[in-house]
Amino acid sequence: MLFSRQLALRIGRNWRKLGWWRTFLVTIILRLAYINNNGSYVLDERWDNLIILDACRLDTFRKVAPSFQLPGKLESRVSRGADTTSFLAQNFKGRDCKDIVYVSSNPTVAMVTKSQFSKIVPVWKQNLRPQTLHKEALESMARYPDKRLIIHFLQPHHPYLGVRQNRNSRGRFSDILGVFTAGAYTMLDKETQVALYERNLRIVLPYVKDLLTKLPGRTVVTADHGEAFGEKVGVLRLYGHGAGARIPVLVLVPWLISENAGFTREKVVAAQETGQRLERSEEEDIRRRLVDLGYE
Repeated sequence: MLFSRQLALRIGRNWRKLGWWRTFLVTIILRLAYINNNGSYVLDERWDNLIILDACRLDTFRKVAPSFQLPGKLESRVSRGADTTSFLAQNFKGRDCKDIVYVSSNPTVAMVTKSQFSKIVPVWKQNLRPQTLHKEALESMARYPDKRLIIHFLQPHHPYLGVRQNRNSRGRFSDILGVFTAGAYTMLDKETQVALYERNLRIVLPYVKDLLTKLPGRTVVTADHGEAFGEKVGVLRLYGHGAGARIPVLVLVPWLISENAGFTREKVVAAQETGQRLERSEEEDIRRRLVDLGYE
């Protein structure tokens, strides 16, 4: 870290005098403090398909995933980003990604990487549900058989499925200090937040498991970053992500490697050439659009 504990304590003592912009100030300090980055570049790894679970903590994945019996070997990686924006910029900006189709429920990919990829499939324009992204991923596999896929689920990131957000609600501070996600979620106690977060992960994992049986070659399941639920950094308590603090719960992510030897990319190409198509599921009702949900 590039600043001293004494400086952090002085900031803490004068915290109540800092006014409404305290969160912004803490964000700047944390980004300077954690400027060093020892994360892995995903483009340097070997994979045919990369499934990203947004904001998925490694410890939570280890707790929840075994009950779904996902095929593959679980390892871990240190992410280049502690939030989606830094993950995308660090891994893809300025790199040649024309062999990749990016299917995403997170709109940040279009804002950060723009034309880096062969194509971006903007599933967020429909809705944020995992079943919609799952369907679009299978369609993209059939439509672009010669491309690698990145499949970016929004879950377990909020908005938590089944919870309606009050857009007029304000965030709260926990204890004396806090950096937190905005909206109704921070009005909940920690235990409720964690329970909803784990529920979001349980909702998405069946779709991940199905993709692991259908995607050709080597598929890796990972996360762009993790999520904080009150972990302390000096005198600070961090909630959510985005403050720039590269603490373990935000940058240590799962790396599940799954090989689908019985279903290769060559077979997908052959099926496409003979006019075979994957069966389409029924369209989901288009609701909970990005703006209505207040996702930022």
